[in-house]
Parts: sequence; structure tokens; C-alpha cells
Amino acid sequence: MESLSKQLIQLRKKNNVTQRRLGELIGKSEQAYQKYEYERAKPPIEALLIYATFYHTSIHYLVTGTEVEENYDEENVTPFSERIKELRKKKHITQKQVAAELGIRYTAYQAYEYGKSEPNLDHLLQLADLFHVTLDELLGRNEK
Repeated sequence: MESLSKQLIQLRKKNNVTQRRLGELIGKSEQAYQKYEYERAKPPIEALLIYATFYHTSIHYLVTGTEVEENYDEENVTPFSERIKELRKKKHITQKQVAAELGIRYTAYQAYEYGKSEPNLDHLLQLADLFHVTLDELLGRNEK
């Protein structure tokens, strides 16, 4: 599995785009974007969605370097907080059970469903595994 930073660098160079432009896409500075490439910070969910759309690829590919078969509708995105609540209910498990699976406090998980905070990348991967979905589906991208 390639790291997110390596994928971002590879895609940026392949598409001949500047770090400044990628920072602008998410309303940040060039220096803020550089932190993603230098592994000093992880992009928020919204940035992952924007970069996947910009490069016409999947979030799964951005994060892992592995292609997925699905084709996502870049215009039709369900907010993350709504998506995880929907996935949790479909699996018939409680917020406390999900929090336990992630190894976090119940209130921390609740904040995800209420849109007050976002999970880190490791927790996103755990959630995708728990719900048996791709990162794209977890982050609200819907299939075409």
C-alpha cells in the first residue's frame, strides 16, 4: 500500500499541477498543502473528496494506491455524518459498539455522526472495514 503523501506527489507531478494550485482548491495555502505531501498533516475529508474529483480517481486510490472498480458520481455526495449513521443503522449496531470497535470514546464517535469532528485516516480505514464499504462509499461518494 502506497502512502497518501506518495500518491499526492505522484498525481500532482503526473498532472503537472503546482502545490499552490492544490492548496487553492481546498482554500488553503501552498504551505498547508505541502504538509500533506511531507506527511506533517492529513487532509480533511473535504480535501480528499476535492482531490479525488480533481484527479478523476477514487479516494481509495488516493489513500492506498490501489484502483477500485466502482465509478462514482462526483456531483452526488452524501455528507459524511449522514453516511456513517446510515451505514451503522444498516448494520444494526449502536454508536457505543462502533466506538468500541475503533477503540475510542463513545462521545468521540457521536461527534462524527453529529458532524462536529472527523475521524483520522486510520479510523476511516477501520470504519470502511467495519461497514464493508470502500473509502469512497464511506465518505459519501455515491456510485453512478
